[in-house]
Amino acid sequence: MFQFHRLIQLTLGLYLLLNVYINSSILLTSNRNFLFPLFCILLFSLVAVRKKHFFFFLLFVFGTTFFLFGFRSYDVQSRFFELEVAVLSFILLVKDRNALKYHLENKVVALLLLLYCCLALCSLLLLPLQDIFAKIRLWGIHDFAFFALNATPELPEYSIAAVNRLLLFSLTAGLLAYSGTCAEKYFHYIFKGAVSGMVIAAIIGLLEYFNVLSLSWYVPGSLNKLHSLFLNRGWYAEYVLTLAPLLFLGVCHRSERRRLYVPIIFVALFIVGTSILFTGARSGWGLFTVLLAGSSFVFVGQGSLRQKMFKSLLFFFMAVVLLFIVSFSIFKITQMQDGPGVRLPKSMSAKQVFLEKRLNNLFRTGRIKNWQDTVHLIDGRFLFGRGYESFSRQAHILAGIPTSGYKRSQQHQKIRDTAHNFYLQLVVGNG
Repeated sequence: MFQFHRLIQLTLGLYLLLNVYINSSILLTSNRNFLFPLFCILLFSLVAVRKKHFFFFLLFVFGTTFFLFGFRSYDVQSRFFELEVAVLSFILLVKDRNALKYHLENKVVALLLLLYCCLALCSLLLLPLQDIFAKIRLWGIHDFAFFALNATPELPEYSIAAVNRLLLFSLTAGLLAYSGTCAEKYFHYIFKGAVSGMVIAAIIGLLEYFNVLSLSWYVPGSLNKLHSLFLNRGWYAEYVLTLAPLLFLGVCHRSERRRLYVPIIFVALFIVGTSILFTGARSGWGLFTVLLAGSSFVFVGQGSLRQKMFKSLLFFFMAVVLLFIVSFSIFKITQMQDGPGVRLPKSMSAKQVFLEKRLNNLFRTGRIKNWQDTVHLIDGRFLFGRGYESFSRQAHILAGIPTSGYKRSQQHQKIRDTAHNFYLQLVVGNG
């Protein structure tokens, strides 16, 4: 049994080192300036293995860099983030060599995640394996891995990179959960870093939106939309809405510091709420309002259900009204700097036109056509799907067959990379 655990750890260690090596090679090939950050990661990793408190700091920094995942999987930012994940997992594996022996309470969740990873791995059998093995023989493992991690969604190698990413992130979550008594502290520092990174990203996004600074060196600019450090404004809104509930952990678990945390959380919510307002992401507007309504119960004190309902509704309406009044005031003040009649790109007047257009089309969505295409794409494959992260590749194949149901019913001329719906994406990939 002891040798079996060591064999598993050795296999996982080699897998993680391979990810570190390939991602480092891609970063250095794209830009030699990554040499210094890579050296810092190596140095910090060596210190973190020996120093427990420094490892906590490293987890906090890791949480703040979650915004790096706001790009396409083949962008350099995603390569850097996956490098961070692989290094963190390797540190966890080396730091606690008995990690896999700890008792895990959430066995059902772990089993479901394991089965999902197995399903994704098995779906690779649907790929043109003969062509893939031919490329491996011609190019070698290193060059093929380099190509696969940079593959675009219409290529079969994209699914291989996606499965690797799923395994990497699942392994990291598993190692964190198997860290015994330290697991709670590990997640605590990661969550604190993630929330801090969310607020920082919101502030940077607002500064860029009001033309105080430029992010054109980091991300291609969307002229009239706030997208912060993300490639897509919708991804930024999803990032904020996912992390915003973590703000309330301080209130829920530290009742003695409740009075200190409430104003801090309120200010943080106001900052991220303002940033979502200026993204123009309509789903983000609605979901953030729901988040405010639900989280209002956290702020109210003790009392009967009727009193709590009244206080929470009062807080909710005050928060929404204050958010719109202050945001509108800031917008109008900055708009005065443009001068009358200015409609230049990135001007506040042009941004106002964009927001008004989004408000006028609040309940209209262009996603319905894409969802209809997705339904025709999975026609006949509802049980097993068409392969993990194979939406774009399968759509390109069926679009080239005039007699296919997808081609005959195609709504969008341009084939999308994803279904733009998480649940439909799951059905396409895994049935």
